[in-house]
Amino acid sequence: MIRPLTEPNVETLGMWEFITTTDHADDALMDEYEKHLCDPSVYLKVNWKQQYVDNQAQLIELRKRHELGVLMRRGIPDWLGNQSRARIWPIVANLDDINRSPAPQTLNEIYPRVFGPHVPRRCARIPTFGGYYRPDQYPMLTKVDVDSATRLLVALALENTDIPFAPQLPDFVLRLLCFLPEAQVLEIASDRLRRSSTNKDRARFLFTTPRDADASIASFMDVLHHCLPAIHTHLQLLQIGASDFVDLWLKRLFVGVLRDDVALRVFDAYLGEGMTILYMVGVGLLHAIREPLLRCQHPDQFLNCLRSMARKFDNAELLMQNAYSCRATRSLLQRLRVKHSRAFDHPPASSHTHVQTSPPSTPARSISSSSTSLRSSKPNSTSSLSTTCSNINFSRPKILQPSSIISQEQMEIIWSWLPEHNRMTNPKKLFSTQDDGCSLTNLYARCDPDVEPTLLFIKTEGGHSFGAFVSYGWDSSESGFYGSGESFVFRMNPKPTVYRWSPGQGELFQCAGKDHIAVGGSAIWLDDELWSGRSEPGNTFNNQCLLGDDRKIGQYAFQCVTLEVYTVSDED
Repeated sequence: MIRPLTEPNVETLGMWEFITTTDHADDALMDEYEKHLCDPSVYLKVNWKQQYVDNQAQLIELRKRHELGVLMRRGIPDWLGNQSRARIWPIVANLDDINRSPAPQTLNEIYPRVFGPHVPRRCARIPTFGGYYRPDQYPMLTKVDVDSATRLLVALALENTDIPFAPQLPDFVLRLLCFLPEAQVLEIASDRLRRSSTNKDRARFLFTTPRDADASIASFMDVLHHCLPAIHTHLQLLQIGASDFVDLWLKRLFVGVLRDDVALRVFDAYLGEGMTILYMVGVGLLHAIREPLLRCQHPDQFLNCLRSMARKFDNAELLMQNAYSCRATRSLLQRLRVKHSRAFDHPPASSHTHVQTSPPSTPARSISSSSTSLRSSKPNSTSSLSTTCSNINFSRPKILQPSSIISQEQMEIIWSWLPEHNRMTNPKKLFSTQDDGCSLTNLYARCDPDVEPTLLFIKTEGGHSFGAFVSYGWDSSESGFYGSGESFVFRMNPKPTVYRWSPGQGELFQCAGKDHIAVGGSAIWLDDELWSGRSEPGNTFNNQCLLGDDRKIGQYAFQCVTLEVYTVSDED
């Protein structure tokens, strides 16, 4: 028997024994247990030993006694080596219990069911589940690992067609692949995804509904008010919401936010404890850099300072100690999520504007007919799995001609706004003022009227980026406005926002005039030199000025630095 890593008193020891022998411990008792783990006197006593890593049976026993979680909070020391995670992570993730479950989901069962007898080396269309797929931000991944990630995400998408939204899943899979083989990653990810969707775990690992994500992000501000009231008050004064920065933290597991070695340290704890640790790390980070943040007097200044200092922060030990001083227990977070979920269930009755901010609430996923053939090997199956799942829409477009205005991440957000039948294609650049000149005549020449629909991207001299999706081609022979209600306008600053048409609103969708081009009345208007323009509030899409909310009446003019037109059709 392994001795406890700490020396708790009789009361604490009794609490530990109750928790380790009870599947559904009382919330209040679990909270007391978590507070005990947060005690610095406990945290600092915990140490790794080489025999723990070398002996799988000892690791399993540590996990049963809830002591492995304490070790993971302490962090995997450098002297154990990164590869020790290949032995520790499967135990932390309960892989041995997953394999003993009545119906384990293994690679040898799932891949033949999804791909048929010939498993592809990689898949071209990658489901992002409403999140981000950025393997370039994982320096430990090899090209073989990246190919594995594409197969894993496609398999998870097709095995869980009832879960179209799980934005943390791509980063969860990519991080596991840094140290674990593909088969283990599939089993762990599949188990975490299914358990998160059915609320079987006290420790939630993945968002599986947009409402849960929105409620959890909103809950962070309540946690901040409890733990860092000065920062919370400052955010209110600057009118900065949780979605402006917390959204990325929680949905990307701090990847791309913190240095990779620090984000890896966070993942160690997250793998054992779930999303609670992400709240704690967020509070710990804000606490560590609170002084320069409190000196910021403008929203952009605050967010830029936060991004810069988070990326430079290299003291993982200080970050985690700050995190564990935050008393954000699971039951507290659950109560906050329930409160905010009810608020999302009952929005204000006066809200009629069809405005959607990033990230999209339910990004769809699809498999086009040109992607890898996915066959079903189930008995008595008369249709291919790709046909069965034709209503699922992968939201990651393949951009062969990058935009100088819209980033890959922004393009994915815009792609999720498109009508579902247009998401199965890839964007193709038709026109750019940088390549084809600042001439409306050239635009009409490059954009065949029969090529539809199209995306319009504009970057102004003031640095604003916005645009439109129009369902018809740019036909200068048309008189006046034409188009359909599938059209919409959007802006990317200060955060991505889309404005859609609703029945009963105006119908000034698009205009291809001899001396100007327009969308949504004057939501977007440009002269024949594609230089002077304006963006005014309009009733076709019920939009605000696309240049920003701070524009005064009459200040709607802009100078266009770059304009691009992309088609989203299958036509060559």
